[in-house]
Amino acid sequence: MTWTDLIKGTFRAPEQVYRQVLDMRLPRATPWQALALTVILSAIFSAGSLMLVPVDLPPFMAFMRNPVENLFVQALFNLLFVLILSGYLRFFGGQQTASDIALAIAWVQAMMILLLILQLLVPPLAGLIGLIGFVFYFWLLARFSAEAAGFTQPFGAFMLIFAALFTAALATSFAMLSLGIVRPEDLMNV
Repeated sequence: MTWTDLIKGTFRAPEQVYRQVLDMRLPRATPWQALALTVILSAIFSAGSLMLVPVDLPPFMAFMRNPVENLFVQALFNLLFVLILSGYLRFFGGQQTASDIALAIAWVQAMMILLLILQLLVPPLAGLIGLIGFVFYFWLLARFSAEAAGFTQPFGAFMLIFAALFTAALATSFAMLSLGIVRPEDLMNV
């Protein structure tokens, strides 16, 4: 199976693609390296797109203009998200490891990077592509997480994703405040 087949399959039968990738029995470090790579690429592309198409960001998101701060925040958030989601899924009977969830999130992030590149190539449709990407992110992550955890329905994983996103965002916000990346008054207007 080629990378192109895996990417196409992600849109058609995401659980099967994710299971094929899991069945490759990749070394334990590979999902974490893939996650790190997608975080780095995401930080580069998001900072680059803000340079190409300037947007007024709210004060609490100003860090996105600084590639180093952007990378740090995205890395911290993704690490927390992987660990929290894996813990929540295991608490509710999931059979996955944190590496399985790291692989799922890395794969979903890679798909989002492809959509971000498409946004940059077709600026008039950037808003529509972004909306489709937002919905696709949650749909795909719920399918992958359910498959990794052994759930028969993705809805349970979907609800746990939102709980994990909220928890990871809260923890990341505290870290950003503690490190001076954002000021308390910036978060008051969220």
